Amino acid sequence: MIWWVYQNVLKVKHFADVIIATDDHRIVDVCNSLGMKAVMTDRHPTAIHRIYELSQKYEADLYVQINGDEPLLDPQTIGRIFDIEKLPEGEYGINLIATTNNAVEINDVSNIKVVFSESGKCLYMSRTPIPTPFQTLEYSYHKHLGVIAYSREMLAFYAKSSPGRLESIEGIDLLRFMDYDKPLYIINAGEVETLSVDTAKDLEAVRKKIAERQCREAVNASDNV
Repeated sequence: MIWWVYQNVLKVKHFADVIIATDDHRIVDVCNSLGMKAVMTDRHPTAIHRIYELSQKYEADLYVQINGDEPLLDPQTIGRIFDIEKLPEGEYGINLIATTNNAVEINDVSNIKVVFSESGKCLYMSRTPIPTPFQTLEYSYHKHLGVIAYSREMLAFYAKSSPGRLESIEGIDLLRFMDYDKPLYIINAGEVETLSVDTAKDLEAVRKKIAERQCREAVNASDNV
């Protein structure tokens, strides 16, 4: 799964470097055997703390977290995280989201739902379906994707702060932005075929979808010969 994610990220031209950060020697061993750049970190409560540790060794304009459990994310979708005209200053984050009307995804607590303002700032994230369609059904839900960018200043703030009230209730680390009034900008990638692998059934579904993609690519390649 890590190999699939890594190969997709390498195809995104915006990145100056791609690093797999982990606190597990087994993952590093696999990465080394497959020629993937990996570094060991200390144990951390969240991935954001792990990226902060790396930011102390690697200087960059922007640090992008790409979760290793979403192998279906294609390079074009990942690259959308840079769809912002001018990077702000100070403490901020950017989160990629997708549109979904899939009832299973909407009601699955492992899929984080997102609501945002007209100006493109995140208002709230929840494991429950939000907003509630009380006055209209003309609405599409939006789910969080495991592609999040942080400024160096935001990583430093996050590492030195404690979980706030909302983060502690929902168990969503990005809610710290809302707890402390830090801007989290939203980029909607539209309808994207992706699935975070949280269970054995998720892994089975992802394997099936990857096999289907490979089959389509093979057919397309033969048609072009």
